[in-house]
Amino acid sequence: MRNMFLPLALSYISRCLWTAMVAIALVGCQTAAGQSQASRAASGSMSCTIHRISDGDTVRAQCQQGSYRTQVRIRIKAIDAPELRQPYGSASRQALQRLCLRETFTLARQHERDQYGRSLLDLQCKQQDVATFMVEAGLAWAYRATAGDYPHLVAAEARAKRSGKGLWGQANPTPPWAWRHRQ
Repeated sequence: MRNMFLPLALSYISRCLWTAMVAIALVGCQTAAGQSQASRAASGSMSCTIHRISDGDTVRAQCQQGSYRTQVRIRIKAIDAPELRQPYGSASRQALQRLCLRETFTLARQHERDQYGRSLLDLQCKQQDVATFMVEAGLAWAYRATAGDYPHLVAAEARAKRSGKGLWGQANPTPPWAWRHRQ
């Protein structure tokens, strides 16, 4: 009877250890400027460099703390950009690439994750808030689920829409969440 609970206990312990390792390795987003390697190591944060832009709201970064290296998928918090096969999907990705490719930042100890395991971050590139930049350019929507926490993005979206910037130049742009639902 005791042996039937052993696999469950081992599975639970494995999940706890994995969660603890991930929590120690990855976390939040701050600019790395002015922080020494020693202070980053002491705080448990990692120095990261963006090496790939997946689409208009997702990037991949190579992160390092001492000799430990890992790749991290990052979803920019509070925006939803067009999918690559949607109108303005490529333009959104290219704009994010021009702004963030090869930029560095610090991934702090604690941060949220989405349902796909991506780190959710308020990302800054070239001293600019990425979410605000993308929404103001008409290359992303303010994410409806977090709109209450980011009223400046809702206002930026309204301004971009009024001026016909980016995707708002289309007669009736389809939000990515509606487009994904149809696929």
